[in-house]
Amino acid sequence: MLLPVRMKRKAYTWSGWASFLLLFILLFNTIGCNLLVDRTTTAHGRVTDEAGNPVDSVIVGMFSAGFGKTGIPLGETLTDKEGKYSLAVDVPRGYSTTTVGVPLGYNPKILGKYKSWRVSQNGQRINNCCYAPIGEKSNYDFMLLLK
Repeated sequence: MLLPVRMKRKAYTWSGWASFLLLFILLFNTIGCNLLVDRTTTAHGRVTDEAGNPVDSVIVGMFSAGFGKTGIPLGETLTDKEGKYSLAVDVPRGYSTTTVGVPLGYNPKILGKYKSWRVSQNGQRINNCCYAPIGEKSNYDFMLLLK
């Protein structure tokens, strides 16, 4: 005849639960938190000519940047009568960097009239253009240079 075997019940210690909770929090912060991040990226500013006059109806675009995904259009807007623009794009997952610019090649209003542009960020002229960090607001002013 077999006698029932009484199994010892394992007691969980406070340190075991604390370790589990800490691991869960770390995983959530590194993985899950990225799922909750607002990916709305905003760029705003003004487009002018060399004389400082506003240029209206110019396309300003936001494009993907980074390895293997450079130059994909993510959104665009037109400047108003004062040359001002504001562009907000909900950047899809899979894109880690964006840029903002005035695409001279397919801008009907300015096609063939301007050769390039200079850019200022927050009032300071810059040479490296125009990264817009995902989830943040960036200010870029463009001065179009005549041919």
